[in-house]
Amino acid sequence: MIVQTLSQNNKPLTYVFTIDQKSQGIFNGGLPNIDIFATIQDALVFLKKCYPKHTIIQNEIGKFLIGATFVDNVLSILTVSLYEKISTILNHDIYLVKETKSKLINFYYPNVKIRNLFSDLKLSNIFFFSPNMDITSPFPYPRHKIPKPNIFCWNKQFLKLFAINNALSACVILLCGGFYNYQLDELSSITIVIKRIAKLTSDNFQEDKNEITKESEKDKLENGKNESIHELINEIEYELIYQSDAGYFSHIWRRGGPPILLYPEMHNDLLCKIMQKYIFHEILSRFSNTNSSFVALVPEMAIELNKIDTQYFYLSDNHYYKFFYVLFNEDDPNIIKNLLPRFPSDNNSYFTKVVKGNEIESIQSLVFRLNDSKLLEHSYLVSFVISLILLLKLSKLDPKLKNPNHQENKPENISDTKNDNNSKDKMENNNEINNNQKCDIDELNTEFIQENPCFLLKENIVDFLCKVFIESESFITGKIIDKRNIRKDLIGKYLSKSFKSNFTVIKPLSIEQITEFLFPIHKNHCYTLDSQHISCTSKQNFKQLLLKESEFIHKFQTKCKINCMFSEPFIVYGIALLLIPQNYQNRPRFNISFGNGQAEFFSSVPKELPIVDKKEWVTYNLHEITKTSVQFPPNPSNICFSSFVKILFDCPNSAFIGNIKFLVKQPSKHFFKYVIKKQISNDYDYESISPIIEANDHHYLMKLIEFEKNRIKSGFIDSQFCIRNIENMKSPFLYDFKAQCIQKYDNKCPFCLNDLKSDFPFVKLNPVLEYCVIPSNKKQKNAFQICEECYNVILESKFEQFFNENKEKLTIVGSQIKKNKNIVYNYKNIQLNKTSEFLLSNFAKFQFDFKIANELNKCLIKKSDVKLEGKLIGATLCFAFPAVVNKITITLKEKDSEAFLEIYTKFKNSNIVFTKSSSTTYEFLHQEHESNTSNEIISKCPIFFASTNKNPISFTVQRIEVLGSFYPLTEISGGIPESPKFPKMRIIKIESTWNKLLRTQTFEINSQNTNIRIKGIRFQVTDIHQMPHSLIIGFYLANEFRYHQSVILPSFNNKSNVIIPFNTDLIVPFDKIVIYYLDRICSIKPFDIQFVS
Repeated sequence: MIVQTLSQNNKPLTYVFTIDQKSQGIFNGGLPNIDIFATIQDALVFLKKCYPKHTIIQNEIGKFLIGATFVDNVLSILTVSLYEKISTILNHDIYLVKETKSKLINFYYPNVKIRNLFSDLKLSNIFFFSPNMDITSPFPYPRHKIPKPNIFCWNKQFLKLFAINNALSACVILLCGGFYNYQLDELSSITIVIKRIAKLTSDNFQEDKNEITKESEKDKLENGKNESIHELINEIEYELIYQSDAGYFSHIWRRGGPPILLYPEMHNDLLCKIMQKYIFHEILSRFSNTNSSFVALVPEMAIELNKIDTQYFYLSDNHYYKFFYVLFNEDDPNIIKNLLPRFPSDNNSYFTKVVKGNEIESIQSLVFRLNDSKLLEHSYLVSFVISLILLLKLSKLDPKLKNPNHQENKPENISDTKNDNNSKDKMENNNEINNNQKCDIDELNTEFIQENPCFLLKENIVDFLCKVFIESESFITGKIIDKRNIRKDLIGKYLSKSFKSNFTVIKPLSIEQITEFLFPIHKNHCYTLDSQHISCTSKQNFKQLLLKESEFIHKFQTKCKINCMFSEPFIVYGIALLLIPQNYQNRPRFNISFGNGQAEFFSSVPKELPIVDKKEWVTYNLHEITKTSVQFPPNPSNICFSSFVKILFDCPNSAFIGNIKFLVKQPSKHFFKYVIKKQISNDYDYESISPIIEANDHHYLMKLIEFEKNRIKSGFIDSQFCIRNIENMKSPFLYDFKAQCIQKYDNKCPFCLNDLKSDFPFVKLNPVLEYCVIPSNKKQKNAFQICEECYNVILESKFEQFFNENKEKLTIVGSQIKKNKNIVYNYKNIQLNKTSEFLLSNFAKFQFDFKIANELNKCLIKKSDVKLEGKLIGATLCFAFPAVVNKITITLKEKDSEAFLEIYTKFKNSNIVFTKSSSTTYEFLHQEHESNTSNEIISKCPIFFASTNKNPISFTVQRIEVLGSFYPLTEISGGIPESPKFPKMRIIKIESTWNKLLRTQTFEINSQNTNIRIKGIRFQVTDIHQMPHSLIIGFYLANEFRYHQSVILPSFNNKSNVIIPFNTDLIVPFDKIVIYYLDRICSIKPFDIQFVS
């Protein structure tokens, strides 16, 4: 997918996104001339060069990209196809969406017609955007800045795929509301911006409020309060911006309904904490002011019923804000009389003044938030009056806003019939206005504001404001009632003016459409990393061919090691291998490790690759194996972000390997969990912590929980206990608490197998501590139902209390979000160091530690202090993509003595010019020869630090910078050698019995054949979507353990005949074989297994 947008310097920029058809992931590496191009033509030339055998189809689907999301395995791409320029501010254009288009891509069934979920979503005339200005922020809007989706962003769900790729600038941010402009003359204009937040009431406040009331889950189910409340939060932000010769003046205020609280909720301390949280996170944190006023507009009847308090003051995180109310009468909207005395007379507190581009001269320090407890129409009226007051204050600075026919003294024809003395007395008695809160009434000429502002401001300006506040915000509604007539009557009463009933009719969006638009189903998919973002650090061409899209088979002798580097750090979720039939004698093995650590992923299980009967892609889902298998403990270094992957193939003589692909992911959330920390050795007394548990034991759950507690105390990890159980001929599945929670029976409790009823509680595994469960409800992911007796057992176990007391016996496994992608816009002189990492040197004479390598990588991103010590230290700087290096600069710390230090490097087939620019800076310049640029392309560069006097020296490296250019690799053709056929081996068929409760498959051997030589197992893959992946095969003689064989199976793309060879030929005598199925999945269907000899 190709997207063209504007760059930071307001020039066209073209993104190329790779979409994985199988996993439905989207990726952009942010590399110049690979993922980002100056023009669309450059991108097309690159794609044709890299994929000459593919046809590129050009199909324009829109002018601006709104975003993309997956719904029911269908990719929906939403674009703006027609737009209209509605305003210009800070020399940047604002556009109104007039028409949208959606493009659907069905990966699984491309020829099947599907419903377009967003085809009926009419986004025209109610959404606006700016291509290269962040108008979601308060004025002055940051320019040439990639905005982060916030509460005003309505297409947030469509941006997640691009936010993960740090490519938000490829999309536009849609705001719901209006951008209204009135031009006074060539240099002066009035702009009113209206933004409505994109949240439902069930998102934050209502959930917190239900939690505070401590209603039980059962009560919520009965009352229906657990369902989503499909109602938009009535929170609107207004901005009035005035442009004149003196610069820009702006003022922001808010209006809406609850969750700002009224009596009696004000006296609930817990609810007040929620209100303070909402006020701070949604309002105060957005502004830098320290004076915020929250105004509750309430009917006068409330005072008579004695239900309203007068004033409230709060202090939160150094923000001072006050809460007060203003009375009104529905027949006579005297809100203005009661509100005006609240306005301070200090003009400096009202406006943010911006001059000379984006330079802020003064900042608004007063923010009003209006709270209307009824239909919200009175807050429209107050917002209208606030805009009048602001313009009246500005008229003191710019006389062109004043009405030229206005006289300083009040006209005689203005009547005083609306001046209600009783209302004034009530206001003074109940509001308790202090003298320091009063404004200069004469300055604002308050009586004229109350009577008719047309005498103070130009009539065209007042008409403009009337049109904005009457016609605005009619674009979203959950009801059919059109409230513009109500607003028209209120403003008309206030102005003593009648309005024509002609309004621009805009069909409002239904709340169902809004819900689908705001909250489409979104998953953070993995994706197969294409070869353009994988660099092979080896000089051998066949290794680079193995990473390409074109099919390639290589025959290797004994060993083959492949070091790969990604364009940026990823978490590797899986590795896919292209397998072909092999000879049993030369069966290949493989292992994989990540980063600079040497820990192997399959450290405790055999690594034999399956022997297939035909060419077949298989995938080892490493993340699923770690999550669902108990055969080996997860190594923290294998579940973290890494740029390097090392794959080692080996075989007795020679074997064949095919293409390699990596399934990677960038998690959008931090994730971690606690696992047992290994403390005991293999000779620990197994019986001391292993209770005798039977599947039909009435106290099964109680014993299982106690066993988990003992196991945590003793440090008995999953893999250790799994093997010990098999040695004692016990099913590990029976002792696996997590597996028992995941399995499901129809209307049966998974622990005691008793019948379930509809009102029985729901629970789910604790995502952080998977040795216990927590209460849940039916609608939550991975929730399951248990009987009340088992639920009580779980509550009585107090596992969370036990966890807090024994937390030191556990260790954390997980990863933080890591985003160090740096988009570079200079295509010829790129900062290669930002997309590079150090790899440990393979030479034994070089002193280097992988921890130092990780520290030294920080010097590539920013200035750091990395201390090195030794005689000869060497490391290899690997590039995310083949590149031509022009310059390397290494900076040391000033106080370090470097009299005996020598730094040198080596480029491929090139001349090096070394210059020492200062006492602590080393520069290496590469003289590029344009005639043979291809010879200068490298994927890595060694850097050496050496002592000149052969004695250890100590120094500190602060910064390493590398400048150069990336060069794309063209498709290289490779051969496909003839491979052996599927081996013909002796088949041993043994009848088996399947135990569903224990998940064991037992084979009884005739006593006369106890010396059978077993070389492996053979089976047919019939169900590629629900097949077991983790097995342990136990061999016994007279119920005594003799040997076990661990098996990790990959996923297959097609139905195949498979042989899984054992790591050694089994020659020990046995009379029983038990296969233990160890996957933590809902249900297991055993293989029809045959043994080969």
